[in-house]
Amino acid sequence: SNAVFLLTSWLSSLRGKEEEDREAKYLKEGILTAIGIISQHNEDARRSVIELDGIPTIVESLRDEDDGVRAAACLCAKSLSRSRKAIKSSLFEAKIDAPLLSLLSDPSRQVQQTASATLCNLVLSFMPMKENILAAGGVRELAALSKSPDSILRLHSTWAIKNLLYRADRVLKERVIEAVSYTHLRAH
Repeated sequence: SNAVFLLTSWLSSLRGKEEEDREAKYLKEGILTAIGIISQHNEDARRSVIELDGIPTIVESLRDEDDGVRAAACLCAKSLSRSRKAIKSSLFEAKIDAPLLSLLSDPSRQVQQTASATLCNLVLSFMPMKENILAAGGVRELAALSKSPDSILRLHSTWAIKNLLYRADRVLKERVIEAVSYTHLRAH
């Protein structure tokens, strides 16, 4: 169907309007959620979002003042991050790593959870996205979340650390052990 085209077009038409209109915020959240769900398991849908230039609006939405919009934008980012091609090109070009890292300390638990799940995909082995996340303090942020009382945050952050260590050099492994501690790893 033409759903991704319509949703991405509607999303683009909302740009800037949601500050004036509360209903536009709810609509934006709904559209982002729908795009995230549709593209979660469908490479053609992910490709459509990229081709229709939806990523800049999604990245912009990661900085929205509304928790629901940020969470929905994280869901879109998570779905798009399942595509190696999207990570290496569109998501990297849109500089999605910085806003996602900042969302690890978001006041909304749902936003934190989805942002940390997205980072699991981004740190796997796709240079230079992984390098940007490391340079911006990703190890420190993920290590802190691995000690969270929230079990979902612990799971996602630990999974992201595991992915970060995939084919890692000794220096990175030492940084992770220093931040997480071997004792903490053994305890969990």
